[in-house]
Amino acid sequence: MRLFFIAFFNLCILGCASQTSVYQGEHLVMPFIEEIKGWQLFQQEERGYRSNMWQKPGKRWVDTYAVSIYYGQSPDLNVKRAEMDAPGQRHCQKFESITLEHPKAIADEVLYWQTQCIQDDKVTAKVLHLMISGKESYYQIQKVWKMDVETEKFDTWRERFEQTFVCDMKDTSKSCPYNLN
Repeated sequence: MRLFFIAFFNLCILGCASQTSVYQGEHLVMPFIEEIKGWQLFQQEERGYRSNMWQKPGKRWVDTYAVSIYYGQSPDLNVKRAEMDAPGQRHCQKFESITLEHPKAIADEVLYWQTQCIQDDKVTAKVLHLMISGKESYYQIQKVWKMDVETEKFDTWRERFEQTFVCDMKDTSKSCPYNLN
Protein backbone atom coordinates (compact mmCIF):
# COMPACT_ATOMS: atom_id res chain seq x y z
CA MET A 1 0.00 0.00 0.00
CA ARG A 2 2.79 2.40 0.89
CA LEU A 3 4.53 1.65 -2.42
CA PHE A 4 1.27 2.34 -4.28
CA PHE A 5 0.90 5.70 -2.52
CA ILE A 6 4.50 6.71 -3.37
CA ALA A 7 4.04 5.69 -7.01
CA PHE A 8 0.73 7.55 -7.25
CA PHE A 9 2.22 10.67 -5.62
CA ASN A 10 5.20 10.64 -8.03
CA LEU A 11 2.87 10.21 -10.99
CA CYS A 12 0.83 13.22 -9.89
CA ILE A 13 3.95 15.35 -9.40
CA LEU A 14 5.32 14.37 -12.83
CA GLY A 15 1.94 15.02 -14.45
CA CYS A 16 1.73 18.49 -12.98
CA ALA A 17 5.33 19.28 -13.90
CA SER A 18 4.75 18.38 -17.54
CA GLN A 19 1.78 20.75 -17.95
CA THR A 20 2.49 23.53 -20.44
CA SER A 21 1.59 26.94 -19.11
CA VAL A 22 -0.38 29.50 -21.06
CA TYR A 23 1.52 32.69 -21.95
CA GLN A 24 0.56 35.34 -19.42
CA GLY A 25 0.18 38.20 -21.87
CA GLU A 26 -1.82 39.10 -24.95
CA HIS A 27 -3.73 36.55 -27.00
CA LEU A 28 -5.55 37.09 -30.28
CA VAL A 29 -8.89 35.34 -29.80
CA MET A 30 -10.66 34.29 -33.00
CA PRO A 31 -13.51 31.90 -33.75
CA PHE A 32 -12.56 28.49 -35.14
CA ILE A 33 -13.12 28.50 -38.89
CA GLU A 34 -13.93 25.00 -40.12
CA GLU A 35 -13.94 26.22 -43.72
CA ILE A 36 -10.17 26.82 -43.86
CA LYS A 37 -9.15 23.38 -42.54
CA GLY A 38 -8.60 22.13 -46.09
CA TRP A 39 -7.00 25.32 -47.37
CA GLN A 40 -3.29 25.59 -48.09
CA LEU A 41 -1.39 27.29 -45.25
CA PHE A 42 1.62 29.52 -45.84
CA GLN A 43 3.60 30.71 -42.83
CA GLN A 44 6.20 33.40 -42.55
CA GLU A 45 8.10 34.28 -39.42
CA GLU A 46 10.80 36.88 -39.04
CA ARG A 47 12.13 38.84 -36.13
CA GLY A 48 9.16 40.73 -34.72
CA TYR A 49 6.65 39.40 -37.26
CA ARG A 50 4.57 36.30 -37.90
CA SER A 51 2.00 35.70 -40.63
CA ASN A 52 -0.31 32.82 -41.46
CA MET A 53 -2.09 32.92 -44.80
CA TRP A 54 -4.62 30.37 -46.01
CA GLN A 55 -5.53 30.03 -49.68
CA LYS A 56 -8.52 28.12 -50.96
CA PRO A 57 -7.35 25.11 -53.02
CA GLY A 58 -7.38 25.84 -56.73
CA LYS A 59 -8.08 29.53 -56.13
CA ARG A 60 -4.63 30.75 -54.99
CA TRP A 61 -4.83 34.53 -54.48
CA VAL A 62 -8.51 34.71 -55.44
CA ASP A 63 -9.79 33.52 -52.03
CA THR A 64 -7.39 34.23 -49.16
CA TYR A 65 -7.46 34.67 -45.37
CA ALA A 66 -4.46 36.16 -43.57
CA VAL A 67 -3.54 36.83 -39.94
CA SER A 68 -0.38 38.81 -39.19
CA ILE A 69 1.12 39.71 -35.83
CA TYR A 70 3.74 42.43 -35.45
CA TYR A 71 5.37 41.92 -32.04
CA GLY A 72 6.27 44.98 -29.99
CA GLN A 73 4.65 47.41 -32.42
CA SER A 74 1.75 49.81 -31.99
CA PRO A 75 1.44 51.91 -35.15
CA ASP A 76 -1.11 54.60 -35.87
CA LEU A 77 -3.98 52.52 -37.25
CA ASN A 78 -5.27 55.32 -39.48
CA VAL A 79 -1.85 55.61 -41.16
CA LYS A 80 -1.82 51.82 -41.66
CA ARG A 81 -5.31 51.95 -43.15
CA ALA A 82 -4.24 54.64 -45.60
CA GLU A 83 -1.29 52.42 -46.62
CA MET A 84 -3.61 49.44 -47.09
CA ASP A 85 -6.12 51.45 -49.16
CA ALA A 86 -3.53 53.17 -51.39
CA PRO A 87 -3.08 50.36 -53.99
CA GLY A 88 -6.84 50.12 -54.52
CA GLN A 89 -7.15 53.87 -54.90
CA ARG A 90 -4.40 53.82 -57.53
CA HIS A 91 -5.50 50.78 -59.56
CA CYS A 92 -9.30 50.64 -59.39
CA GLN A 93 -11.62 52.69 -61.56
CA LYS A 94 -13.79 53.10 -58.48
CA PHE A 95 -12.55 52.27 -54.99
CA GLU A 96 -14.71 52.17 -51.87
CA SER A 97 -13.40 52.05 -48.31
CA ILE A 98 -16.18 51.84 -45.72
CA THR A 99 -15.62 52.00 -41.96
CA LEU A 100 -17.48 49.31 -40.00
CA GLU A 101 -18.37 49.25 -36.32
CA HIS A 102 -16.59 46.50 -34.39
CA PRO A 103 -18.60 45.34 -31.34
CA LYS A 104 -15.47 44.73 -29.26
CA ALA A 105 -13.73 48.01 -30.14
CA ILE A 106 -12.17 50.00 -27.33
CA ALA A 107 -11.25 53.62 -28.20
CA ASP A 108 -8.65 53.76 -30.99
CA GLU A 109 -7.40 50.21 -30.46
CA VAL A 110 -9.50 48.71 -33.29
CA LEU A 111 -9.97 49.72 -36.91
CA TYR A 112 -12.44 47.65 -38.93
CA TRP A 113 -13.43 48.30 -42.53
CA GLN A 114 -14.26 46.82 -45.89
CA THR A 115 -12.97 47.79 -49.31
CA GLN A 116 -14.03 46.97 -52.80
CA CYS A 117 -12.54 47.57 -56.21
CA ILE A 118 -14.84 48.19 -59.16
CA GLN A 119 -13.70 47.91 -62.79
CA ASP A 120 -16.11 48.35 -65.71
CA ASP A 121 -19.08 48.47 -63.29
CA LYS A 122 -18.17 45.05 -61.81
CA VAL A 123 -16.76 44.28 -58.37
CA THR A 124 -13.35 42.72 -59.01
CA ALA A 125 -12.13 42.55 -55.41
CA LYS A 126 -13.60 42.80 -51.94
CA VAL A 127 -11.63 42.81 -48.68
CA LEU A 128 -12.53 42.76 -45.00
CA HIS A 129 -9.86 44.38 -42.81
CA LEU A 130 -9.45 44.26 -39.03
CA MET A 131 -6.53 45.89 -37.23
CA ILE A 132 -6.11 45.73 -33.47
CA SER A 133 -3.41 47.57 -31.56
CA GLY A 134 -2.72 45.79 -28.30
CA LYS A 135 -0.32 46.61 -25.49
CA GLU A 136 2.28 44.12 -26.72
CA SER A 137 1.62 43.75 -30.45
CA TYR A 138 -0.28 44.94 -33.49
CA TYR A 139 -2.63 42.47 -35.22
CA GLN A 140 -3.80 42.63 -38.82
CA ILE A 141 -6.47 40.30 -40.23
CA GLN A 142 -7.75 40.26 -43.81
CA LYS A 143 -10.19 38.23 -45.86
CA VAL A 144 -9.62 38.81 -49.57
CA TRP A 145 -11.82 37.89 -52.50
CA LYS A 146 -10.48 38.87 -55.92
CA MET A 147 -14.01 38.53 -57.26
CA ASP A 148 -17.48 39.57 -56.26
CA VAL A 149 -18.62 37.53 -53.28
CA GLU A 150 -22.13 36.44 -52.33
CA THR A 151 -23.70 38.53 -49.57
CA GLU A 152 -24.29 35.48 -47.35
CA LYS A 153 -20.63 34.41 -47.50
CA PHE A 154 -19.43 37.97 -46.91
CA ASP A 155 -21.75 38.34 -43.89
CA THR A 156 -20.50 35.03 -42.44
CA TRP A 157 -16.91 36.28 -42.58
CA ARG A 158 -17.98 39.62 -41.17
CA GLU A 159 -19.51 37.85 -38.15
CA ARG A 160 -16.23 35.97 -37.62
CA PHE A 161 -14.26 39.21 -37.67
CA GLU A 162 -16.69 40.74 -35.17
CA GLN A 163 -16.01 37.87 -32.75
CA THR A 164 -12.25 38.50 -32.89
CA PHE A 165 -10.52 40.42 -30.11
CA VAL A 166 -7.33 40.64 -28.08
CA CYS A 167 -7.35 39.58 -24.46
CA ASP A 168 -4.54 40.12 -21.96
CA MET A 169 -4.00 37.43 -19.34
CA LYS A 170 -2.17 39.99 -17.15
CA ASP A 171 -5.12 42.40 -17.11
CA THR A 172 -7.38 41.20 -14.31
CA SER A 173 -10.07 43.78 -15.12
CA LYS A 174 -10.86 41.99 -18.40
CA SER A 175 -11.54 38.30 -18.51
CA CYS A 176 -10.07 36.03 -21.15
CA PRO A 177 -12.00 33.03 -22.43
CA TYR A 178 -12.00 30.12 -20.01
CA ASN A 179 -10.18 27.70 -22.33
CA LEU A 180 -7.05 29.91 -22.39
CA ASN A 181 -6.44 29.33 -18.68
